[in-house]
Amino acid sequence: MNGKKAAMPERISPMLCTLTKTAPDNEEYLYEIKWHGYRIISYVNKGKVRMDSRSGLDYTKKYPPLAKSLQALKHHVVLDGEVVVFNEQGNPDFDALQLYNGHETAISYCVFDVPPKSR
Repeated sequence: MNGKKAAMPERISPMLCTLTKTAPDNEEYLYEIKWHGYRIISYVNKGKVRMDSRSGLDYTKKYPPLAKSLQALKHHVVLDGEVVVFNEQGNPDFDALQLYNGHETAISYCVFDVPPKSR
């Protein structure tokens, strides 16, 4: 990619989705699944990771396995996604996410955007 390098943003505001009862039946529309998790914006910069909630609270220490995986990335990047705990059937389990203890429960970070300012 031949873009200009830019400083890591201090904070970005995530684009919020609009809830609808049915997905549009039109090839020109894109939509995403409701994961029933916590929206997290992750900043990875020079080996340091910060995982912020949608309102800007630092959630990095709440999800140690995810922070460790993000720290291993070899890129300076901002990622937008949802932290989710899946049940045995592979469905999102919001109750399990709320009870997440930091180590014993498997947890996933469903990334759905790499905002342009981080590329």
